[in-house]
Amino acid sequence: MILDAPAFKPVLTPEAALSIVAKSLQEQGFAKFDVTDIRLVYTPYYVFSFDVIAQEGQSPSGKTAMNAYSGDLNDFVPILFERPLKTTKQAEDKAEIESTAITAAEAKDAAAAKLASQVGLKKDTIAVSAVKKVYVPSFRIWIDVAGDTHKFEVDALLGAPSGLEALPQKPHTAQDDLRAVMDKLKTPKGWSELFSGLLSPGGGTQRFLVLGVIVVILLFLVLGRQGILGGGTLTCNVDDNYLGPQPFLGLGKAPLSPELGTNNSVFVRGTCDFVNSGQKAANMIANVYIKTGPRIVALSSVSAVGVPPGTQPVIKEFELRWQPEGEEVEFSYERVV
Repeated sequence: MILDAPAFKPVLTPEAALSIVAKSLQEQGFAKFDVTDIRLVYTPYYVFSFDVIAQEGQSPSGKTAMNAYSGDLNDFVPILFERPLKTTKQAEDKAEIESTAITAAEAKDAAAAKLASQVGLKKDTIAVSAVKKVYVPSFRIWIDVAGDTHKFEVDALLGAPSGLEALPQKPHTAQDDLRAVMDKLKTPKGWSELFSGLLSPGGGTQRFLVLGVIVVILLFLVLGRQGILGGGTLTCNVDDNYLGPQPFLGLGKAPLSPELGTNNSVFVRGTCDFVNSGQKAANMIANVYIKTGPRIVALSSVSAVGVPPGTQPVIKEFELRWQPEGEEVEFSYERVV
């Protein structure tokens, strides 16, 4: 569909948007949820500059945006113009286009009224200029979680999620106690407190928690993270032609040897093998990364829909592209769904 104004071209895939929400749900303690729908929606905005006409001294000025459907102000949209994002007038197939309730002729007057109301000034003290219309794509995701259907939104450009704040507070569980124990194991003082409880006559509950943590650590060492996540296994690797020479005696990982791409970027390609060990078909999602130390310089989501149960892997390809900075990088991955 051809739009009546420029639109930012989506950067994220639906799978990447879903993985952002899924990871946030898991971090908040909601391990079980079902995705009911996901849609790409283009929302119209009027981006404008404004000046507050002061009686004395300097006149404050700035830039913001107004939702052309709801009339709500939005400070996030102007930030998008500072990023190297592409624009187009062609909407993606099957995407929804929100209607424009505020016309271009009404935009300047409506923006001034809305801004004046928000800051507590009179409308005639706000001067609005440089008004332009733009469509911003986002993914709206409906998920059954915590006994209800919740709607979440992830912008399709930078991956900023919203709607998570509406989730109910998760009841305190044994998993929370286990997490508290894990946090204590990060410091020498915490180790001392835990083992004091382990050896004390009245430390029954804490004794079981500490012993449980030891079992979990051993499982991580023996099986690896993917082996205890449940529902299947995952292995992701960079293709051999993007790897450098093997270390001496085969000890350690071969360094990455990315190829040169467009605009001075570099890239590697590889595959993820998804194996479903459950009893019915499952959807599985992995995140693959390029890191320099703890910092992520490239991220992509790899999804396998309807993986059948059995030992035969479903193989999906990926590509990671980034701007080199002269620092040593490494590849890693994790399963998120």
